[in-house]
Amino acid sequence: MMKCTDTSAKVGLSELREELGKLVDLAASGQEIVITDRGRPVARLMPIESPLEELIRQGHARPPTLEIPKGGLPEPIKARGTVSDLIRR
Repeated sequence: MMKCTDTSAKVGLSELREELGKLVDLAASGQEIVITDRGRPVARLMPIESPLEELIRQGHARPPTLEIPKGGLPEPIKARGTVSDLIRR
């Protein structure tokens, strides 16, 4: 029988075999599923984070916003050539 908390659930191998589709749906919606063999945890089924979601969770990035910075956007730079040409200067 599956034991649940707010963010995770434990399920035995026999139930995993019977309810795999349902358990994958739960994991995809954000719930972590711990798979047990004779009551001992052996594996974890959990959602996959996108690289951006992982960076945000780790504090290395912020979610994108549509806010315009105070003072507005800077004036466009008028230049000739490619960006690579500008960097080499």
